[in-house]
Amino acid sequence: MTDDRRNPVGSSAQRPDNALVNQRLLELPRTARAHTRTLTAFSRHGAIAAGRLLSETRVTTPARQLLMMVLGSSLIGFGVAAFRAGDLGLPPFDVLLSAIDARTGLSHGQAAWLVSGSLILVATVLGQRPRPSTLLFVLANGLAVDAAAQLIVHPDPLVAQMAMVGVGVATIAAGIAVVVHSGLTGGSFEMLMRAAEVRGLRPTTVRLGLEISVLAAGIMLGGDFGIATVVFALAIARAMSLVLQAMADHRRGRAARLVTAA
Repeated sequence: MTDDRRNPVGSSAQRPDNALVNQRLLELPRTARAHTRTLTAFSRHGAIAAGRLLSETRVTTPARQLLMMVLGSSLIGFGVAAFRAGDLGLPPFDVLLSAIDARTGLSHGQAAWLVSGSLILVATVLGQRPRPSTLLFVLANGLAVDAAAQLIVHPDPLVAQMAMVGVGVATIAAGIAVVVHSGLTGGSFEMLMRAAEVRGLRPTTVRLGLEISVLAAGIMLGGDFGIATVVFALAIARAMSLVLQAMADHRRGRAARLVTAA
C-alpha cells in the first residue's frame, strides 16, 4: 500500500485545487486600467481629485497611509521645484502661485498654503470640514517645494531645461499616484467637489471649472505660463494613469501569488 505522505509532489492533498484557485483569482480586485484611461485632469490638484474618484487601489494600514501621503506630497513638491528650475513655465495650478510669489514676496510653498487655505476655507463654509490628512498634504507639499528649490540647480542649456520638465512631469505623476493610492484625502479641490455633489452638481464639472479658473487667474495676474505648462497639461493624466496602473497590477499580482501559494 502506497503512503501519499512519501510523495508530497504527487499528492493531491498538497496541491491547491485548480478550480478553487481560479475562483479566488477571479475574486481579486480588478486593476484600475478601465478607470485610469478616462482621466482628463490637467492640473496637479485636479489630477488628485480625479484619480481619487476613479482609482480602486487603497492602502489599509494607517501608518502606511500616512507614510505614503507624506512621500507623495514630497514627490509633488520636488516635481514643482524641477519645473521652476527648468524656467519654461509651471504646471497650471502653480502659474497662479508664481503670480502671488511675484506680488507678495512669499515663497512658492507659502503661496500654495495661502491659495489652498483659502479654498479650504470656502469649502468649510459650504459644510465640508477639512480632515487632518488634507492639512498634512498642504503642509508637506509647501515645505517640499521650498526645500527642493534650494537644492536643484537652474540649468542653462535648453536641452537641460527640457529634461527638468520631463523630470517634473514624471515626479509629480508619481507623487499624485502615491497620494491617491494612500486613500487619504489630498486637497482643497476634493473638498469643494464634495460640497458641490451635496448640492446636486457634478463633481467632474466643478473640478474642471476650478482648474480652468485657477489657470486663467494665474495668466491674468502675470504668472509663469509657458510651453512647459502646456506639456504638463497634456501629459499629466496619462503619466499618472501609467503609475496607477503599475501600482494596481503589482497589487493584483501580489494577491494572486498569495492565493496560489495558499
